[in-house]
Amino acid sequence: MLKLTARQEQNFWDKVLVAPGSCHEWLAATSNDYGVFTIFRVLYYAHRISFLLKYGYLPEFVLHTCDNPSCVNPEHLYDGTHSDNMIDRSQRGFVQGHKLTPNDILEVRKLLALGQLTNKEIGERVNVTEGIISNIKTGRIWNHV
Repeated sequence: MLKLTARQEQNFWDKVLVAPGSCHEWLAATSNDYGVFTIFRVLYYAHRISFLLKYGYLPEFVLHTCDNPSCVNPEHLYDGTHSDNMIDRSQRGFVQGHKLTPNDILEVRKLLALGQLTNKEIGERVNVTEGIISNIKTGRIWNHV
């Protein structure tokens, strides 16, 4: 089981901008927008280390409730599986390297309601496929917005 020394833990938190009640931003090295932290010459995602420090174990996946990959606030993290991660990514609109925002969804719904553009044309406006627009239209994804 991975355990950090007090010095490693202090070194970790020295790289974080703590914002009470909000995201704690990782200020050091990143990979794919996620913070990274080295322990015993092994690279770990920083949010995983934050989870470990708070909860005492490392699950298969550590997921964010805040959609901020640089956030290491343990209150914004929860454990999950690969399947949970894929469902979460789909529901939150992570597609083809582009993330839809709630404002994008409202715009898509507005354009769908007008009925003047095809799903493909709407998708081009927000940089996703017509299949994603279809899934938004039918409520398969983003039905929480």
